Amino acid sequence: MRAFILSLAVAAAAVPALAQTPSRETLALANRVARVAQPRLEQNLVNLVESLAKEYQDTTLRAGQPVDSKALEVVTKSESDAIKPLLWAGMERVYAETYTLDELKALSDFYRDNPGVEPAGLPASLAAKNSDIAAREQALVAQIGPRLIQDFFGDYCSRAPCTN
Repeated sequence: MRAFILSLAVAAAAVPALAQTPSRETLALANRVARVAQPRLEQNLVNLVESLAKEYQDTTLRAGQPVDSKALEVVTKSESDAIKPLLWAGMERVYAETYTLDELKALSDFYRDNPGVEPAGLPASLAAKNSDIAAREQALVAQIGPRLIQDFFGDYCSRAPCTN
């Protein structure tokens, strides 16, 4: 029985270490590194919002339905601006949970000394986690996507008549 209780205590002690919330310092550095390492990520997300608006406009016009272009333009800008903080907060967590503070410092130093270098150009010790970052980035975008669509159409449909 003591062995069982001891094993539970050891397991319980290990869980907080895995699920620890990153420090403010780690999160702040992770945010800066993510922005430098992924300079096109924000623009890609804005392009996605613009594509969503264009697709809606094209589909609706082909169906012979009216589109309020002015409202669509306002919503596109509004949603592009609103999604950016979600993206960077998510990427901050991705980097903070993937890299140690020392690794984040090394990444920060690397990007400072090698501006414009793609993540593929990282030293092997830091590049080893690129696939983890890519997978978690995809999961983040998949998580943000439905919210983006819901907010986009909710905003547009509150401003103009919209179709299904």
